[in-house]
Amino acid sequence: MVQEKQLGDELKQMYLTSQLPVSMEEQINYLADRLRNGQITLDDLKGQDEGVQEKIHEAMSKIEGGNTLS
Repeated sequence: MVQEKQLGDELKQMYLTSQLPVSMEEQINYLADRLRNGQITLDDLKGQDEGVQEKIHEAMSKIEGGNTLS
C-alpha cells in the first residue's frame, strides 16, 4: 500500500500544480484520493483510458526516479 499512497500523492501534486489536461483533472483527482485512502490498488488502475494511463506512468516514473512532488 505504500506504493499506492506515493502514487496518489504524486497524482494529487500533478493535479494541484495544473500539470494535467483539464479533461482528466477530475478523474485523476478522484483516483489520487482513492489511492491515498487505500480504497484502490495499482491493479485497479489497469482499466483506465490511455490518457490517464499515461499520467499514471508519468507519476510512477517520478516516484521511481526519486523526483517526487516536483
